[in-house]
Amino acid sequence: MIVTSGGVFEQAMKKHFYDPFTEATGIEVIPVAAGLGQQWAKVKAMAAMPAAEWDIVTAVPSDTFAQADNLAALDCAAMPNVAGEAIANACMGNAMLRTWGGNVLAWNTKSFPAGKEPKSWKDFWDVENFPGPRSLPDAGYWSTLLMVALVADGVPADKLFPLDVDRALKKLEAIKPHITVWWKTADQSQNIIRSGEVVMALMGSGRVMSLVKAGEPVAFTWNGAPKDVGLWAVLKNAPNKPAAMEFVNFYLGNPEAHAAFTRDFTSETPNRRAIELVSPEERKTRGADPANLAVQIEPDWKWLAENEATVKQRVLELLSR
Repeated sequence: MIVTSGGVFEQAMKKHFYDPFTEATGIEVIPVAAGLGQQWAKVKAMAAMPAAEWDIVTAVPSDTFAQADNLAALDCAAMPNVAGEAIANACMGNAMLRTWGGNVLAWNTKSFPAGKEPKSWKDFWDVENFPGPRSLPDAGYWSTLLMVALVADGVPADKLFPLDVDRALKKLEAIKPHITVWWKTADQSQNIIRSGEVVMALMGSGRVMSLVKAGEPVAFTWNGAPKDVGLWAVLKNAPNKPAAMEFVNFYLGNPEAHAAFTRDFTSETPNRRAIELVSPEERKTRGADPANLAVQIEPDWKWLAENEATVKQRVLELLSR
């Protein structure tokens, strides 16, 4: 049994990975839909059982630390597709990279046409040369806010951690008067950039790409985009652990399946050859393109997990003032 958020994501997974896995191995995959909070509450309840009901769950990187007692170790060396098919660092010890995107800088092209567009978070903070109302997410995205603030203040992406929280908060304080919307949902972020209510916004790459595909007046850059990652994790007391491990390895293979999946669901996947099957024009916009991958921010997930409680509160206090 594999737990995801359900909906169109689950449908795309079933079409491109679950059903082919069953055809290849004879092992049936039973999908389960649950939100992360609901999922981890049930995992906690099942932890004392000899065998859990589920085999594979959805995780985010901080869960690899917070839920470590409930997750099985992955023998990365025993999974041939890790070395043969996956991008670097896909195997994280007790979780495997499943899908990923980024929190990107997007803008309305009516405000900033080609040749006059912002190119970095420094430009987002430059209200003189790039005037207009802006939008950032609320404190739920605390770590992303701090990372882009530091990049805007001149900190190199590979020198961000440990985060200089005081410096980042000072930088956020400076842009606050120009933030007219602190968005709470992904739908809201799409609506305000599409309509021109704001001229620039930080938003999820999948949401921006869907607007671009729909012909909306929106563009974006991967430059300085903190990664937003989803993982597969096998429960320590999974009832079908060998089959679960076999699926995780299977998932990494078959670049054609990964390329087809990303056409049905706007997200990147860890197969490093899948991007070669995308048209050159589309490849320029994708996070897995080597040029775009090189300018993204790889967070220090362990530091974020260990410091979440205190630092998130400080961001919340800043935004509440």
